[in-house]
Parts: sequence; structure tokens; C-alpha cells
Amino acid sequence: FYIMESAEDQDSNSELGGDLDYLYAPYPGEKKGAQETYPTDVSYVKNGISNCEDMCPEEEVLKRIAENDVHKLEMSSNLRATMIKKFQRSSADHELQIPHLLRVPQALLRTITYIEDHIMSNVEPGDELLTYLFIWDRYRMVAKDFTLQISGAMRDEEVWVECHERMARWFVLMDHRMKANGKQHSLRIGRGHGE
Repeated sequence: FYIMESAEDQDSNSELGGDLDYLYAPYPGEKKGAQETYPTDVSYVKNGISNCEDMCPEEEVLKRIAENDVHKLEMSSNLRATMIKKFQRSSADHELQIPHLLRVPQALLRTITYIEDHIMSNVEPGDELLTYLFIWDRYRMVAKDFTLQISGAMRDEEVWVECHERMARWFVLMDHRMKANGKQHSLRIGRGHGE
């Protein structure tokens, strides 16, 4: 919030003999009606400020739990520790360049490490395509978070390069495996349905 006090307010405060609480106006670009309000001015992000340290922002965790939109591969007794930010598109009513929704580069690297250590290494027989589509979706959002904060992310070039190299290696490997197993057709169908 930023403080906005009109001349009339100043006069009424002085007439009452003391400082009253200031009138608060929403921060420019702030969404109205939200329980918690955060600045949504994209200039913050253009300056490289992102501040989500988790694999999935708290707001998305709560929303997806309420909507029963937790993926099979994210299920655990501690969803906050296993949920990963899902791919989303920006739209007129859905802004993605909000600092508390953008993961910092180190959080993006932790997300990739988690996927490699806990998702890729535990693929159950018959779940190869499901796992591929899950990782493909989450990696798209990792790349998008980097893109949305490119000036800030580029301050940590080593992390940016490491994340993109690790994602690229996985896509090449999976493309090879899918072609070798004749599952390329199934993969295209999954992508066509937005999975």
C-alpha cells in the first residue's frame, strides 16, 4: 500500500487535534478483493525482484488443494513440500509477473533437483507418459519464471545455464526413449489435450 491523504483529510485531522489513521489506497495494479494484497506492478519484476523461495507459491498451493487439482505425482502427507508450480498462461485477468508468485533462480534450481531426485527416479511401470507430461508441464513453468524475470535471473547466470542445460538434456533423452518405444504418437495426443 502507499499512503494517500487529501488536503481535506489533513484539515479534519488537525481539527480533531491529532493524527488519525491515514487513508490507504491500493498500490497501483493491486488486485481488488483478495484476502492478502501484494503489489502487482510489473516494474518490480523488470528490476529483477522475485521473492518466492518455494517450488510452488503458497497462493497456488491453497488454490489447487481447494480445487482438488493436486497431481498424482505431487501427492504426499506434506503437499507444501511436494507441489510444484503448474504451467499457466498470462491473460487480462491473470497476471503472472507478481513478485510473490515468481520463484527466485535458486528455487527454480531446487525444483529441477527435486524433479530429478524424486520424480524421474521413481517412475512406476505404465506411468511413463504421465510422468513425462507432468515434468514437461513443470519444466515449462520453470522456463517461464526465468523469462518473466529475465533481468534478475541473468544476475545469476550460472543457475540460469545449469537449469536450462538440465531441462534440455532431459527433453532430448525422453524424445529418444519415446521414439524407441513407439510412444511418440501418445505423446502428441497428450500435448494436444493440454497435458
